[in-house]
Amino acid sequence: MEEASSKPIFFALGNTFIDCYASFETKDILEKYGITFGAPGDVSEDQLPVFKDLEAAPDYMEMPGGSAINTIRAINFMMKKHLDKTNSVLYFGTIGKDEEAGRIKGLLDEEGIQYKFNEQKDKFTGRCAVMVIEGERTPISNCGVNNFYQTQHFRDNMHLLSESDVFYVEGFFVSSNYEAITLAYKYAEENEKVFTFNLCGEHWIENWTDKFIEILPYCDMLFGNYNEFKTLATLMGITYETKEEMLNKISSYKKNKENKRVVLMSMDKEGALLDEYDFEKDTHLQVFEESELLTKEQVVDTCCAGDTFIGGFFYGHLNGQSYKDSIRHGHKVAAKVIQKMGCYFE
Repeated sequence: MEEASSKPIFFALGNTFIDCYASFETKDILEKYGITFGAPGDVSEDQLPVFKDLEAAPDYMEMPGGSAINTIRAINFMMKKHLDKTNSVLYFGTIGKDEEAGRIKGLLDEEGIQYKFNEQKDKFTGRCAVMVIEGERTPISNCGVNNFYQTQHFRDNMHLLSESDVFYVEGFFVSSNYEAITLAYKYAEENEKVFTFNLCGEHWIENWTDKFIEILPYCDMLFGNYNEFKTLATLMGITYETKEEMLNKISSYKKNKENKRVVLMSMDKEGALLDEYDFEKDTHLQVFEESELLTKEQVVDTCCAGDTFIGGFFYGHLNGQSYKDSIRHGHKVAAKVIQKMGCYFE
């Protein structure tokens, strides 16, 4: 669905994967390939056969993957379910010209998601092996062409962004093409768009600290979990005694447009905490909302919880709902997703 007739209101930029899922009763597969339980990582050459092992599993499944794709799929699902709207989102990323790329396109087409891919025939589409053991996922990625997103692709397709009210970039993309991110946040600032950013992982924040801090003055909304915000605060030299104080200081960090900045921190079972800082009035608004509690037996796979929580939040926010109600949507979507293996909404 390269060019759909309706206008997308939400634009996302991120890394593109075909996610390969399978569940296992023991950790034998991890020991076989020297993989650390629960820790994300990159696939080494010796670990490449793990994909064949997953394909042989009885419950093997594939779906479009990547942080930003998970988020826009959640938005798209909510828009279709509650408002009967399709093609509300637009995605830019990069893929190869291989079977995996074809499967990603087909799956996105089925869901009515608009995309514009930077296709490169000499490189392979990213793949992520996700092994689910005892409800915990261990993902290892073979980034492939994601490391080679071409800035010119973004320039050539900027005309498609005019209708989108919100721009969303995943933190993982900082290591893929930072120049494209700068084009995104500068376009958003110059054209009165809302620029939003997901921190995505402590490892990326630590390795690309200067870039993350450079992005902050352009951020109208910032997302992450507690560990990610804690890492960011430490590297920014922010001291605090409570989570509330930490978000208070991050939300009021310098901003190019002195209007408002929203930071939203997910805290797993504890809930979610939002802080909005109004630069003109020098005031803070904080909102806390509890999570939807599930039993241990109900939780199957938490892999996409954070991304889909953000998607549920955006559904509410894009439709003018309060912060509290938008967070509730986020919790509901995430709670639905983690009761199945993979990023499924029905």
